[in-house]
Amino acid sequence: MADDSYKTIKQIAEGYYTEKRSRFISYAIPVRTVEEVKEQLDKYRKQYYDARHVCWAYMLGPERLTFRANDDGEPSSTAGKPILGQINSNGLTDILIVVIRYFGGIELGTSGLIVAYRTAAAEAIAAAEIEERTVDEDITIAFEYPYLNGIMRIVKEENPVIVSQKFEMDCEMTLRIRKGEARTFESAVIKGGKCLYSQNRILSKLLYYYNSKQKQFVNNEEDSLFSFFLMLGLVVSQFLPAMVGEGYSSVKTVSNTLLYVCLAFIMINVGREFEMDKSCWRSYTEDYFIAMATAAFPWIFVALYYMFVLLPDIYWNSGEAWKENLLLSRFAAPTSAGILFTMLAAAGLKSSWVYKKVQVLAIFDDLDTILLMIPLQIMMVGLRWQLGVIILIVMVLLIIGWRKMGSYDMRQDWKAILFYAVFTCGITQVVYLVSKYFYGEDASIHIEVLLPAFVLGMVMRHKHIDTKVEHNVATAVSFLFMFLVGVSMPVFFGVDFAVQSAKATTITGAQPMMSWPVIILHVVIVSFLSNIGKLFPLFFYRERRKRERLALSIGMFTRGEVGAGIIFIALGYNLGGPALMISVLTIVFNLILTGIFVVWVEKLTAALTSWSKLANRRQLLGKNQREAVCTPLPINI
Repeated sequence: MADDSYKTIKQIAEGYYTEKRSRFISYAIPVRTVEEVKEQLDKYRKQYYDARHVCWAYMLGPERLTFRANDDGEPSSTAGKPILGQINSNGLTDILIVVIRYFGGIELGTSGLIVAYRTAAAEAIAAAEIEERTVDEDITIAFEYPYLNGIMRIVKEENPVIVSQKFEMDCEMTLRIRKGEARTFESAVIKGGKCLYSQNRILSKLLYYYNSKQKQFVNNEEDSLFSFFLMLGLVVSQFLPAMVGEGYSSVKTVSNTLLYVCLAFIMINVGREFEMDKSCWRSYTEDYFIAMATAAFPWIFVALYYMFVLLPDIYWNSGEAWKENLLLSRFAAPTSAGILFTMLAAAGLKSSWVYKKVQVLAIFDDLDTILLMIPLQIMMVGLRWQLGVIILIVMVLLIIGWRKMGSYDMRQDWKAILFYAVFTCGITQVVYLVSKYFYGEDASIHIEVLLPAFVLGMVMRHKHIDTKVEHNVATAVSFLFMFLVGVSMPVFFGVDFAVQSAKATTITGAQPMMSWPVIILHVVIVSFLSNIGKLFPLFFYRERRKRERLALSIGMFTRGEVGAGIIFIALGYNLGGPALMISVLTIVFNLILTGIFVVWVEKLTAALTSWSKLANRRQLLGKNQREAVCTPLPINI
């Protein structure tokens, strides 16, 4: 079988096996996505509601990198792995095998269960019609109208599938062609374009086409723009009071309101990406604790640095100083899920183990940060009955998010998401204003918008809407958010810091400002500490190769919206001084480095993919020389 082809089944097939009065009914089902897998599993669980066990395994993607198995209460590795082994031994993908067991009253033992589930899965595969399919690649080419005839001649010769086409002064075609022939086709198009250019002597762009490398460049460019808008906002914040004069407070109110709406928009989208198989929730326990540790280490490292390096020794035993720095340094903990997922997908890593695992860890990372804001709030304002109300609301939201995850079929275009964001911010603001009216500012109930927005995204049945408009709006909202975070910063330029320090009500805000070279040095050191702390996953997932674990850890280096949101929250407690400036510039610095991080991850993963293909070939050669019933891939069940 060629590298750009794979084997799968055409339609559902059924198998049957009995052993000591236990009945095993098996189904081989063609599937393409995890969503389809979930739908099929729900269907068979409902159909065979009276069965003792409904065990399964699936394999997805031409590269066969997405797979999972489940024992459904059978002894560990006695059901899911044997089923997966049959998928592997037949070289199949895009397949789900479900084996339903009706218990006959006689225990089969471990070896008996393995044989039974293996045989039942083999029966379903034997009954299925297997076909070989090609791996296709979409290529979009854009060219000026005078070159249409030449391009169409090449298209006719190569005969790709025309997915879409637009013929105007600037023409565009999206073509689908077999992966193994894609590079040859691109070369033919470019060569043909050069001939046309030479003949017509038209001084304009000839031809361009988009591939994964160019998409990665575009996303790297977007990533740099995150830093640009954050810095632009920071510059504007220094001149804004002088520009608006008496209207400064009104402008700040509008700016902060827009910032919360943008943050809600971003967190709703992060919540939409949060997907868990509830039947395998125990398998996520390790992931959650690894994510917690991955967030905790950079947080602790930066907090210690802020305490023992930035502050004089008279504050080392100060509880107030510790509280302020623990809150401020939390910006170093969360991974930017939105930025990370976009860039890894653009780099062509969406089907890799690294992408799947980093998706889980980054979401858990953000969730842990959101939850930790509760005790951090308690530390800052003290234990009051209002905080008990906040904790109750948080628990209710978490329960709703878990029980109703992916349950509601809601509109999820950018207009709807923006409406949900405004609505969520409105609800939190109403709670704050009502409590402020009855109990005053100090006793008001302020619920940060992060968790309600995240839970709202969780309960939506995720719809993948990947259009240019949706991407542009989401990107624009993120840019606006970063700009507004910068605008919310206090004034540093032209300020008498001696006077400001004397008026400050917090320890961090009372610290004298440092020179710019010293601040830049601290930014580099804090960035190093925050990223070193993110290497925690390297020491886990021992069943994976070290390159994969390193790629996973480096992927967690990205920072962005959530960290900036924490800095904004810290501003609400009047935290400031050089530590605040260092925190903001550290996020800027890490955003600039994100493109390098992603390229690093891509190279590590690409090397692993090549190794995996070689290993598979060796495995197949070995299989032809010996009789083997099952050769399972390493897997966490």
